[in-house]
Amino acid sequence: MTIEGSVKGSVLVTGDNNTVTLNVFAAAAAVETPAKATGANPYLGLLPFTEDDADRFFGREALVENYYARFRDLNAGPFDGSQHRLLAILGPSGSGKSSLARAGLLARLRRQPLGGGPLAALTPGAHPLEALAIVLARVAAAGSETPSRKDEFLQTLTTPGADGVYDGLRRIAADIVDATRKPLVLLIDQFEEIYTARSSQNPEASDAARKRFVETVLNAARDPDGRVSIILTMRSDFLGATQADGALNKVITSQSALAMVPAMSREELRSAIAKPAEHAGSPLDENTISRLVNETDGYDGALPLLQFVLVRAWQGMAAGRAAADIVEELGGVGGALGAEAEALYQNLQPREGESPPPQSGPNRKPNERLIAERAFMGMVRFNEHNRPTRRRAALTRLVADDPDVDDDLELAEVRGVLEKFADPLRRLVTFGEEDGVQTVEVTHEALFQHWARLKTWLADGLEDRRLHDRIADAAELWDQAGRPEGSLWRPPDLDRMRTLAAKPAAGLTAVERAFFTDSAAAHDREIRAKRRREWFVRISAAVFLVLAVWIYWEKGKADRAIETAGDATNNLSHTLVEQLSGVEGTQDIRSELHDVVKRVESLLMPGTAPEASRGAFWDHIIEGRVAAERNQSDEQVRHAREALKLARRMSERHPSNLEWRRNVVIALEDSAVVGTPERTTALNEAVKINREILRKAESQRRQAENLHHYRHDLMGSLWLLGAQHVATGQYPAATVAFREALGIADQLVATHRQNRTYPLQAASIRSAYAENLRREQRYDDAYAQALGSKTILTALNRADPSNAIVAAALAEAGHGLAEIQLDRHDARRDNALLAAARAESDSAMAFARQWLATQPDRLQWQLMTLRLETQRADIELLAGQMADAQRWARAATDRAKPLESMGGGADWRRTLALAYQRQAVVELAARAFPAARAASDQSLQIIRQLKSSTADDMASFDLVTGLGTRGEIEWRAGALPAATAAIGEALKVAGDLRAGAYADDAPLARDIQRLSACQRDIALGKAPGTSQC
Repeated sequence: MTIEGSVKGSVLVTGDNNTVTLNVFAAAAAVETPAKATGANPYLGLLPFTEDDADRFFGREALVENYYARFRDLNAGPFDGSQHRLLAILGPSGSGKSSLARAGLLARLRRQPLGGGPLAALTPGAHPLEALAIVLARVAAAGSETPSRKDEFLQTLTTPGADGVYDGLRRIAADIVDATRKPLVLLIDQFEEIYTARSSQNPEASDAARKRFVETVLNAARDPDGRVSIILTMRSDFLGATQADGALNKVITSQSALAMVPAMSREELRSAIAKPAEHAGSPLDENTISRLVNETDGYDGALPLLQFVLVRAWQGMAAGRAAADIVEELGGVGGALGAEAEALYQNLQPREGESPPPQSGPNRKPNERLIAERAFMGMVRFNEHNRPTRRRAALTRLVADDPDVDDDLELAEVRGVLEKFADPLRRLVTFGEEDGVQTVEVTHEALFQHWARLKTWLADGLEDRRLHDRIADAAELWDQAGRPEGSLWRPPDLDRMRTLAAKPAAGLTAVERAFFTDSAAAHDREIRAKRRREWFVRISAAVFLVLAVWIYWEKGKADRAIETAGDATNNLSHTLVEQLSGVEGTQDIRSELHDVVKRVESLLMPGTAPEASRGAFWDHIIEGRVAAERNQSDEQVRHAREALKLARRMSERHPSNLEWRRNVVIALEDSAVVGTPERTTALNEAVKINREILRKAESQRRQAENLHHYRHDLMGSLWLLGAQHVATGQYPAATVAFREALGIADQLVATHRQNRTYPLQAASIRSAYAENLRREQRYDDAYAQALGSKTILTALNRADPSNAIVAAALAEAGHGLAEIQLDRHDARRDNALLAAARAESDSAMAFARQWLATQPDRLQWQLMTLRLETQRADIELLAGQMADAQRWARAATDRAKPLESMGGGADWRRTLALAYQRQAVVELAARAFPAARAASDQSLQIIRQLKSSTADDMASFDLVTGLGTRGEIEWRAGALPAATAAIGEALKVAGDLRAGAYADDAPLARDIQRLSACQRDIALGKAPGTSQC
């Protein structure tokens, strides 16, 4: 056989007598040059589809029809005001919610309207009511925004109706619908922005604005006239955040409203990948389609990445390359986005290995990489779970302030860098405009997960970013308010801002830089002023004795002169001691003042018997208070009662001398232990006497200059009486006392603005009142009082950062606010409140630790830090962060152990007991039973000692809690007899409390009910996990 030419594509037959062999020569596949794609790119990349893109939105046709039918049913009517015409489209980030709503459902409603009315869409941003006003103005003007209508509508939206309800959208829609006779359909896209755009500097105002927006939307959605229907899209991980708005949460989670976006099926993915290219006339090859389907199917948030790859594939096809080659080069769906971002970054100046360009002088060049880092970090906001979310930032807020560079040039440099990432072929960031200000944002949050460099920046800069957000918000408010000095930061916030400002990547803007420099300058001025005050006080103390002697010689030896001089001496001494009390390093001076008082008394009252002299009175009072600080309550009471005898005797001898009546009150207030019936009697008498003194003083013109002292005395007695009522469970009586005390305190603050003691006491009364309101379960009222206390203390701390008394009160206020937020969370199960509690506790912790670092031997700061660590364990336990809860609880007990041998009062020992108690609860939740038992043993031992050594019922309440916890530990560990014994003892102690002064105590009643259920279920043999106790 002869073969000529090419054998490819031929069959050659060979063989012998027994075997035949067929040799097949396959023809080589023809190498085809891919046809160039023509026309506009049918894929959008990271941008969401809009109504205008409906003709290339594929894969969700069935779901769009489903949502259309559901929305039609919601709008079918009739309406009686109870139904909400609201469809909530929820899904995870990257599931295509916005595209589904805009290019799918809105486009479908445009083709086949339900009522023929206008369609409008908005994203709420940081100012949702303003965004709504803008959209409504455009609808009213048939597409063009009219500033006057926008302002008019905003006024309507922010003003409640006659019934106090925010119904502005319903009223505006009524005007629009009355003109067109067709209902309005409103899409609120990215609804989670009402939670993510919350101001860290003024969260209360942000929360109030959010609530007004939510109330406005819900009111319109249930309007019986049916003028407005709502569609909203929201990330599903923000469903928990809606619990802060109970009515909204109830509507969204209802069966009729909730529309969860499912993952796309393989068939839907194939359609979304293939059909846009088919319709554009350049179909993708089958291998590319199959690969992209396989790499996308089953992966959360992959749709934006898929679109990004498809955009690049089409670009390659337009250049004559095969789509499969482009996808391979990109690394498939997973690697495309990060690789693109990194490639853009690598092309920025300076290149890898190059020295940073000079930042000043004639050869200055922008450091584009540093600009990019600052800008991307500025376009991120961390949510309560520390997850990064997109932040729409004003371009000017991304410009670092450099005094040597023109502001416009810096702005142009930042814009130039970001425009490289906003290139139409990439669109990693998106420029926009809001209220005439140019904005920029990351196009999709997928970039946070798939660009390794950005992930590193985020991980390393979490705390800096949080702090920078706070600085930015504070600086903006300060600037808008006219830059008042009272809004500037003081330590410790100023110290943290100083540290951040020194970092090259911090990039403070011009306003932020001015806020920092003005804060530092104001603090320096305050330090200098404080030093001058200290010199003044020292000079005042030095001349005090001379002044007192002068009073003696000038007034003579007559009885009336003696009383007048004594009054003046007494008032002056107390005023000076009061001024000195907040100044560090004046303890010796205060001690000398007490000696001066005694010497002056001996001059002014030489004929008075020693046992009745003022000197003897104050000796007893001072000795008693020293004994109280040493936890020697018997000695305190003994001295106070001796002082009381002297004061009563002198008051009877000199009935017109109001100062001796005041001394009777002072002794009464010290004469009984907190929580005892004797103290209630004593304090009621003190209040009564102070009212008599004030009435007499008001009737005597010569005493008018001292009226504020007498009002202050009455305030103090009412304050102590309120605290006593709290300690004995008489909460309504405590409320009456605290309200009157607070009224006097606020009056004193208003009329004596230079006196810093009055604001401190007003804050303290508010804190005590807040604790009483907590006991009454009036948590919102308690929060308002506690927040008022913290606001006052913050201002005092800024005015005098070195005042340890104010600092301690401020840390205590932060701890108290966190406790109230935990109570509110328990009542509402609102995770936003849990996050607020964590923020308050963290702030107080940082403050306490700063003071502890400067005063490590002060038991006060050790105990405050211990309480805050215990509180954080509680917060993390409620948040389900078990490992963090154990870490905080163990840190608290590690701190407590060396403190057990130190001297301290009942409050100190109770703090230690509660730290061990909290660890027991945390270890129980982690099923670490041996550790839970050990911590419970420590707690119960201290509590039992307190119960046997004090008359305060608080130890009994703590014992109920501790024994209940111990019972649950033993129950879960399978030790049923021990569990029964512990719960039985807890019930006995609780019963004794209820039989006494706490018959109406609601929390105690709940504890008894719970413990009884536990006891019953143990007896029935129920497993702990099945019990409802």
